[in-house]
Amino acid sequence: MSSPTLRFLAEPSTVNFGGEVQAWLACTGNSGMDISVEVRRGDSRAGTMEKTTECVIVFGALDDHGKPVPVAGWNPKRPGKVALAANVRARLTASRAHPH
Repeated sequence: MSSPTLRFLAEPSTVNFGGEVQAWLACTGNSGMDISVEVRRGDSRAGTMEKTTECVIVFGALDDHGKPVPVAGWNPKRPGKVALAANVRARLTASRAHPH
């Protein structure tokens, strides 16, 4: 599975001028999916991009009545994707154990 890369040149008044956003499907659960997102900044032409922040976005699948519905399962096979899934699961578990 390929990962989408969104590149954009933001307005000079925005915080992330010259940023780039990249997201990967990390893992799926019974009724949702977890997406790992990185935001980078720098000069994409020169290849001098640095990560500024990262996050995990959790999407839940709901029916018309707001009840969870199953999603198609996806299990990563490549070592890098397996490691990403393990990292995301660990971060989510830690976040749930210590709510803010």
